[in-house]
Amino acid sequence: MFTLFMWTLFFKCVIGRLTVVHETSVSDILTIDGRLRAFQNFDHVDQCTAECSLESQCVSLAYSPATGSCQLYKYDVANFTVDVITQKQTIFFKVVCERHDYTYIRSLNVCMKMYHDERTSDESRDTCKEDGADLLRIDTSAKMAYLKPVLAHISNEDYGYYLGGYAVEGSNEYQWYGIDTGVDVPIDRDNGGELWGHHGAPVCIHTGGCCLSLQSHNGSTPLFAREDCTTQLMFICAKELF
Repeated sequence: MFTLFMWTLFFKCVIGRLTVVHETSVSDILTIDGRLRAFQNFDHVDQCTAECSLESQCVSLAYSPATGSCQLYKYDVANFTVDVITQKQTIFFKVVCERHDYTYIRSLNVCMKMYHDERTSDESRDTCKEDGADLLRIDTSAKMAYLKPVLAHISNEDYGYYLGGYAVEGSNEYQWYGIDTGVDVPIDRDNGGELWGHHGAPVCIHTGGCCLSLQSHNGSTPLFAREDCTTQLMFICAKELF
């Protein structure tokens, strides 16, 4: 009986040769909703992850080496830290990074992918959501510190990438999409606003509103820029692993 037993769960994300294991605790895993199919008598966690990859709704799974049981879930059932812990009873595996060729950035605890085909802002965001992600929010200095050398390596010419922010017509108050809470968050100096540069956020002049982008010209430092949302740009998707 597992009713009063505390399960120790592990989140395992594999991208290429990188394997990251995370620990969390969930009381009574059998009462958690969101379960998909279950399997028995699997010899290895890879069999469980293979089943998850075939299930379009599968986001995470639980595998017990002791019993061979495999349970698929349609949401992120584990809350986790970034510490690597010795395996105990149940392996918890999250597939969003691996499934859609995202890169797991351990220092940020984020899965990220840069799309270099150009699309409108709505099309870009729809693509991210199909991956189980959303347009990237550069709301911390750590995210920008990660991106600068990556972008410099990709191109020393002009470029622009859609991000997960917007403003309404006639306003210079830009907001991040509220990915985790559903409540949009005003962009200020504490969550990325310094990337507007010395002149601050410009007033949105485009009918229907403006979309936020990250742009560089002639190798200059990448900064935020307003964009007509119908313009086709490259874009960056991210999955925040809260």
